[in-house]
Amino acid sequence: MSFMRRTLENGSLRLLECLTIDRALEGCEDDSQEVSVVYPKRWYTWNDRAVSAPDFEGTVNLADWQPTPTADAGTLLITADFSEPSARANINVVYWDERGNPLCVAGFGLMASSFALNAEGNYIAGINCTGSYVPMLTLNVSFAAGYTILVNYLTGGVMNLHSKLF
Repeated sequence: MSFMRRTLENGSLRLLECLTIDRALEGCEDDSQEVSVVYPKRWYTWNDRAVSAPDFEGTVNLADWQPTPTADAGTLLITADFSEPSARANINVVYWDERGNPLCVAGFGLMASSFALNAEGNYIAGINCTGSYVPMLTLNVSFAAGYTILVNYLTGGVMNLHSKLF
């Protein structure tokens, strides 16, 4: 197994696993490579944030926010637990490029279970019957130099927002 390091414009490194594929079957010259990325789970730690009020209401000026670097990660996992059963939150993830410019925003809903508690006595995230709320989010961040997680809606109580890069 061979590896290649690629440096992004922001200076972070991406570790890539190189696998050669046989293009002769496709009638092409054999000069291409399939490249995949290795993401050891131990490289990153969990980020936890208690949220008792939305980060913003209405519109938001993204110039006031700083991205969290993605480094060489490929996936962002987001989940939460809540102090109240069936509580709901809207989560927005802003993707940033290596120049510090926002690229796009993705919005999702998280909802607390009505019965399942964790060791701290909080209701873990669950899925509702309509599927409009999910228990966790997994997002591709391999193309982004950074991300920001914003909450723009929260019903009652406190939400403990948990995220981790892989």
